[in-house]
Amino acid sequence: MVQTGGDDGDPDYLNSLANQLQANLDASDVSAATLSAATSLAAARYSRDYEVAALHRQANEMHTAAVQAAAETAAANARVAAANNPCRRCPVPQPRRGTEPEYLRLANAYAGHLVQDGQ
Repeated sequence: MVQTGGDDGDPDYLNSLANQLQANLDASDVSAATLSAATSLAAARYSRDYEVAALHRQANEMHTAAVQAAAETAAANARVAAANNPCRRCPVPQPRRGTEPEYLRLANAYAGHLVQDGQ
């Protein structure tokens, strides 16, 4: 029996054994130290793969949040534009203070007119 891996730190042999363990192949004729080192390496690989996948999921969530934030910003900008520029096509006059729900309805209607008019 050749003593390598966990016994003398041969990284190539440890990688080979870790590959065998991850492929569910037999790893016989190795010392307990070498088998332990190869098992630890295989476990570290699985842990790394899990962490990378978690980072990808988090990046996707952040991208979705950025897209939503951009859409909400565009909607807010349209409402500001509607508040600052009365619509010539809307027969209802600009609302007075304290009528926020009606104000928002008018602002959103005006924003829709801007989109239809290509502004």
